[in-house]
Amino acid sequence: NEQRIAEYFHVKQSAIKIGNIPAGEALVTYYKTVIGQFAAPEYRGVELLHLDPVKLAKTIKPNATEVKELYELSKDSYNRAETREISQIIYPNMEAAQAAYEQSLKGTTFAELLAEQNIDVANATLGVFAKDGLPNKKMADVVFDLDINKISMPVDIGLGIVLLSVSNITPADIKTFDDVKQIIEDKESLRLAIDKIYELRDDVEDEIASGATFKEVADKLSIDLTIISTLNNQLQDIEGGKVSIPAVNGLAQSIFTSEIDLDNDPLDTISGGLIWFRVVNIIETRDKKLTEVKDDVTALWQSTETDKALLAKAKELSKKGGDIDALSNTFADAIKTTTELKRGDLNVDFSAQAIKALFSVKQGEYTYIAGNVNDEKSYIVMQLKEIIAPNNQDVDNINNQIRQAMAPNLAATLIESYVENNKQVYGTAINQPLIDRIVGEQPQY
Repeated sequence: NEQRIAEYFHVKQSAIKIGNIPAGEALVTYYKTVIGQFAAPEYRGVELLHLDPVKLAKTIKPNATEVKELYELSKDSYNRAETREISQIIYPNMEAAQAAYEQSLKGTTFAELLAEQNIDVANATLGVFAKDGLPNKKMADVVFDLDINKISMPVDIGLGIVLLSVSNITPADIKTFDDVKQIIEDKESLRLAIDKIYELRDDVEDEIASGATFKEVADKLSIDLTIISTLNNQLQDIEGGKVSIPAVNGLAQSIFTSEIDLDNDPLDTISGGLIWFRVVNIIETRDKKLTEVKDDVTALWQSTETDKALLAKAKELSKKGGDIDALSNTFADAIKTTTELKRGDLNVDFSAQAIKALFSVKQGEYTYIAGNVNDEKSYIVMQLKEIIAPNNQDVDNINNQIRQAMAPNLAATLIESYVENNKQVYGTAINQPLIDRIVGEQPQY
């Protein structure tokens, strides 16, 4: 919890002078040292054959009888069961529950019964359930026979005696055949299209094996053909425009690892289709001529030299030290003072790297770190002015926090060890009658 305060100023690039931009042979010489940053990427021309089940499905009409049969087989999946919002009050015995139930018959509401037990509504609410979603069959039968806001007779659910109430009912939503006919037809058309694609696969492979071009295959079998004249590994054409290719896992990588004119295995699409590709042209990577990138090269030179000059000046000033007003005289408009900073603080004006640097020096010393002022490169030169040590109370608080953080895990570990030891000593067994009683599968006496 040690805190530090610093004074600092920015050395901005506008206050730094660099040499003249190289020209002529000097620029050529510089370009040779950075030419690797200006290499033109490899471009490839590629042809794609695409069997798309979604498109093919639009041409397939499924058999009406089969669609009806599919509805009968799967109609439950289209229906939404009735759900109920359920609440319960647990009583220690049947007598207490019966007494509360008799109160309800005289007009006492469920909310009033909760208040008598000092139970919040939120704590009494079990949630929203369909009948088959409740773990206890007896509870499910009782709850789904209740009218809204009515209170059940006492129910023994195995773990206790409860009164149940339903605060909201969402009716079942039953879909007729006509309601879902189009959905089923679309699904069946897509399934048939995928089957058809794998029949067409053999035809495509036979045509390719016979030496047919992709265009000939596309024309003969009515398959989509896409021709991409140039494509780099950033999915751009030679003019820098974006190129769209099918969203197929591994397609781009496969295009750039394939040999030219090689017949490649088809790739599976996400929708169940197939893609064949053939690389028809390769433009090798090359170093661009200086005339193509002159502006970019001079900009790189300026940026690099500015970075060097800023770093050198920040080092020089930090090493020189002394009075910060005199030190910043020709470089900064104003000297700023930080707030009290701790290690790991998040600060709008001071980056995490700057705070880390501040905690690496002694009081009165200078340090520096790269910064930014209104999108202008700079270096922050800072002097550590004050160190505020944590008091003993702060240390005690930290120790207490550590102990509190460790306690739950330690307790859980001890309990787990205790249980495991007892299992080894006494063994374990399943009380099946009790489980049956809890889930309501066995008569309760």
